[in-house]
Amino acid sequence: MKTTLAFGSREPSQDIPERRLWLAVLRQAVEDWRSPNLRQQRTAEEFLFGSHKDFGAVCSNAGINPGSLSPKLVRVKPHISIVRKS
Repeated sequence: MKTTLAFGSREPSQDIPERRLWLAVLRQAVEDWRSPNLRQQRTAEEFLFGSHKDFGAVCSNAGINPGSLSPKLVRVKPHISIVRKS
């Protein structure tokens, strides 16, 4: 029996639960980034903006192009910082 970890290697309907899981991981990272907890903020910021290969893998597994998500997060980043200060 062949086991594959590549997304999209099975029927699309079988990928939906896995895609939702990875989308939830990304959503949690953004929520942690917006959190009042400084440790959560820093960990999430490192994941989202650092050179983590994990970010690319999570995005790919969620069906999102990391190259298109990263610039959007960068545009929002100054607004998140302003919210933290108030």
